[in-house]
Order: sequence, then structure tokens, then C-alpha cells
Amino acid sequence: MTIDMHFGEIRCQYFPRWDRQREWTVSFGDAKQCRDSTGYCDNAVKSIYINERAIVGMQVAGVRALIIHEICHDVSAAGHNRKWATRMKIAATRAEQIGEIRVAEILLSHVFSSAGNGVLIEYDLDNVIDFVEDLASGNRELEFENAVKRVAKFFGHTVAKVNRDFGDRIENSIARFTKK
Repeated sequence: MTIDMHFGEIRCQYFPRWDRQREWTVSFGDAKQCRDSTGYCDNAVKSIYINERAIVGMQVAGVRALIIHEICHDVSAAGHNRKWATRMKIAATRAEQIGEIRVAEILLSHVFSSAGNGVLIEYDLDNVIDFVEDLASGNRELEFENAVKRVAKFFGHTVAKVNRDFGDRIENSIARFTKK
């Protein structure tokens, strides 16, 4: 089966409301088109580029997961953030429903390797403070800025959002564990 055939099936099975006009394409791209990655979703030209060298020897489930991964960038968010991870989780659930168990497993592995282990954990005060306290208990020299960056990466949000939502509480938690 060609990548075009996989793309067509995936569009119907996983994203039936996306690209109804059939404007998007998938093709093998060069390093520049793929942004030196395995694949790239270029919404400016409505094309998904796949690095052919990167998928040589890849199982069919891996190729399908890669195409789904890239479509999720257009459907949700350009980066590997919480919004993208949530859409990937929906796709993984769909893969399980239609019997593509290996695709589901690969999609979830992409989420955790690309976005972070906590990206699907509820982003609330209790979970953020638990995470910060775990960091601080293992590092008595933990600085506020570093803690906020780690929280942002773990939960898949921006540093600005974490600061806005929980900055004061994070600072108070760190103070309890550090020498300051």
C-alpha cells in the first residue's frame, strides 16, 4: 500500500470532518520540506511531507502513526503541546476502536516522547504542586525559573501560562524545600 493510500484511509477513518475538499496531499519530501525531521505538516501548502529514508523498514503501523501524527498538527496545534497531545490521544482511542492496536501504541509513544510524560495528566494546582515538590525534594538548589520551565514542559504548556496560573504557588512550594 502506498502512502497516498494510507493517507486516504486515515483521512476517512480518523479525521472524517477534516479536509472535506480534499485539498491536502501527502508526499515524500526532501530534508528541507521535512524540516530535517521524519515528517512535517506544512499547512501553508496543505501538504504532509514524509522523509522516505526515515521510514525505510518501518512497519505499516509506524507509517500510519506518522501520518496521523502530522495530520494532528493541522487539526490541533503546530507544536507538540497539550492541545496536540489531546488530539493524538483521541486518534489513539480511535485506532483501538478499529483494531489498529499497534498504531494506538505508537501514537501514545509519540505523545510522551514529543510532548512530555505529564501532557495528558490533568493540569491543576494539586498535580502541579505535587510535581514541583518532587522536583524540589530531589534538588535543594532548585530555582524558580527552572521549576516553571520543567512544569511547562511536563504538562505541555508555555512558561507564561504556568507563571500566570501557578507562579506564586510554585514559588511558595520551592521555598519550603530549598535553603532559601
